[in-house]
Amino acid sequence: MHDGVQQERVGPVVVLVVDVRIGMVPSALACQALISALDVIDVDPSVAAIVLLGRSEGQPGEEQTSGDPAAMISDLCKRFETMTRPVVLGLDGACLGPGADMALAAHFRLATTEAQVGWPGVALEEVPAGGGTQRLPRLVGPGPAVEILITGRLVDAQQAADIGLIDGVVRGDLVQATVSLARRLAQSEAGPRPTGASLGRLTDSSGYHSMMERLRRQCPFEHCSAAERIVECVEAAMVLPFEVGLAFEAAAADDMARSDRAHAIRHLRAAEAAASALDMTEPPRFKTVGLHACGRDGADLACALLAGGCSVVVSDQTEPGLQAMLSRIGQTLATEGARGSLSAEERATRLSRLRGGTTPASLSGCDLVIAGARDCPVSDIAVARILRALGPEGILGRAGPVPPTQSQVGGADTAGRALHLAFAKAAAGGVVEIIPGSAALAPVAGLMSLFTRLGRQPVTTLTGTGEGVVWSLARRLHDAADQLLEDGATPRQVDLALEDAGFTLGPYRWLDREGLAVFWQERRSAADRRDPRRRYVVIADRLCESGRLGQSVGRGFYDYPDSIPEGVPSAAVEGIVSATRIDAGISARPIANEEIVDRCMLALTLEGLWLQERHAVQRMSDIDVLAVHGLGYPAARGGPMFQASREGWSRILMRLQTLASTEDSVFWAAPPLLGRLAAADDRGAATMVAATGA
Repeated sequence: MHDGVQQERVGPVVVLVVDVRIGMVPSALACQALISALDVIDVDPSVAAIVLLGRSEGQPGEEQTSGDPAAMISDLCKRFETMTRPVVLGLDGACLGPGADMALAAHFRLATTEAQVGWPGVALEEVPAGGGTQRLPRLVGPGPAVEILITGRLVDAQQAADIGLIDGVVRGDLVQATVSLARRLAQSEAGPRPTGASLGRLTDSSGYHSMMERLRRQCPFEHCSAAERIVECVEAAMVLPFEVGLAFEAAAADDMARSDRAHAIRHLRAAEAAASALDMTEPPRFKTVGLHACGRDGADLACALLAGGCSVVVSDQTEPGLQAMLSRIGQTLATEGARGSLSAEERATRLSRLRGGTTPASLSGCDLVIAGARDCPVSDIAVARILRALGPEGILGRAGPVPPTQSQVGGADTAGRALHLAFAKAAAGGVVEIIPGSAALAPVAGLMSLFTRLGRQPVTTLTGTGEGVVWSLARRLHDAADQLLEDGATPRQVDLALEDAGFTLGPYRWLDREGLAVFWQERRSAADRRDPRRRYVVIADRLCESGRLGQSVGRGFYDYPDSIPEGVPSAAVEGIVSATRIDAGISARPIANEEIVDRCMLALTLEGLWLQERHAVQRMSDIDVLAVHGLGYPAARGGPMFQASREGWSRILMRLQTLASTEDSVFWAAPPLLGRLAAADDRGAATMVAATGA
């Protein structure tokens, strides 16, 4: 054993077992040791074949040696390719990214039934750096190759064998099978079979172009720089010599690794992991979950819980409300069945784990009950009754605008069992804020584990009000947008400007979807506390007063005809906006899209700073996660706080000071935290100047 590589001899076959991390990726030390071992083996006349196997014993946090890990994998792949003896590689489990590149560089590949191969790094704006874009088209053809590479999907062992990615599926012992193949190759004096020398499948240009047409219809990958670069690399494989293609890929991979988008995506993924980190090795698992009066989104949550293997009890205070919720769940499952994503048997299994009731007693036996929603608050009396029905072990997650306290949820005996949840959904899955209050660690960890399993992003926040950080960010964003609206913009212009900048939804489409009723109620309840010096735009109030409460009633900032669910601009809203300007004595001015984007992005950064100042979040990067998953902030920008740190806190402070002096001194006031961050920026710049002598 040397630096993570173990070597054994079986007759004329050398078996190399290398420590690998997740994805069949060896450490930098193991790469170096493996290349050295291959150099020695390749000049040994007694060796007729080599077997390479991975053993998942490397530590994910192990320190890398100096040098570029991507370059080391590339060098290792080239060494496999040029071996003068056949190299047989055995795959077991997931073989991802650099590990998949390494597999393609071997001459022969066998895999267990559990093996999977893929390049998911495209989601992180990564281009393969070990020759994947050059070798995969040679093995499976350019059409299938580009589909696998730019979608990031994992190919199971049987599929891989069917398309020629591997040579066979092993249903017995992998070591025995790979050694047996290597011995047969040795006995037949078979030579190496370098993938780079294979040209047969590269000639299917018509299949490639058909695949590209289909992919461009199905996947908006034009917005993913890595996907576009991967396409270029696959096309290079079709026209360039192999070595030139490898160099082309290496340059593309290096460009992407240095790009702003890649840095932003890597930051966001790290922030998501930090926000989801559990403080318990084995958090409690909720097997039966109750949903009480969970509003219009309750059916989606119920279906997600059923898909995740939970039993679900749906509860409502009235029989019509209960039947409406059960009907929505049934319709969702039926739609999945019609699409072919859910079999009849699985649908029946899920329905067997679903029941309903109209009394708190129907929730007895649940491990967890989620009660209420932003558009459907639950009374304190109902919450207390639910807690009594749950018993001493049951956990209550209260969703809605009223925060849980001991007095509100039934007394001191409930301490540690009740907490607050805030749901928002802009990105796939959406975000769930877990606001612990006095809840113990175990329920919080259990909820984080549950929602992660359901594909939702959990974040623990400490807002104190129970409303959630996403809603605080949304209010600041809408206030900034409303100022622009009153100054001369239109809702459609604001939304399109931000959607063109990468937002999933513009702020007015987002608010229409969430519903203006609760938003309006909060504005009215805060009227007595509003600083009279702060600019207050009444457009949203006028809309609500006229009954324009959002998409659910068919009209909000947009009109929603039955055939156009995304909404169309409203003449009535234009009239309300114009009348509001006249009342405020404002003459409309032309507003550029760049100003809209800059103002709204800066407003989100400002609110994030205030939230951090008030300790509403555990870490600044949580703001980025919440903005992306809850508000639809563009993931490719990494989040408002990441962008602000890249721009420089001193510049952010100057921009806010300018707006405070020219627009609204209260709204654009910077928190003390920003002054401290800017001072640290200035000290860092001064230190760098002193060190460089510039």
